[in-house]
Amino acid sequence: MSYLTDDQIKHFHAKLQAHRKQLLADISHQLNDSNNDQHVDLARQVHDRGEEAIADSMEKVNLEVIKHQLQELKDIGQALNNIDNGRYGTCEDCDGPIAVERLNANPAVIRCVECQGDWEKVH
Repeated sequence: MSYLTDDQIKHFHAKLQAHRKQLLADISHQLNDSNNDQHVDLARQVHDRGEEAIADSMEKVNLEVIKHQLQELKDIGQALNNIDNGRYGTCEDCDGPIAVERLNANPAVIRCVECQGDWEKVH
């Protein structure tokens, strides 16, 4: 059972939905840009190994950014699910409350600070 008020939950729900919408737009934009003719033309202009390495690095960075954004979408989905099932704001590991300040910083968090630190040590 969440310790948050209904108004707080509504507030975080709205923040999560807005962030989800922005991420979807960003990912769509990046994917469209990756198919853009300018990117193809730029790739054709690569003539030496140094420029080739830069082009490869740019492609890898773009893929990593999209991977990170997809993970954020997954986290948002889990947080929205927690709202639906009445567990939002409750740590997934210890069942204790997640500080409101932490939720304000990142409404998609699923662990309290202590459990997140423990999780990061293992993963």
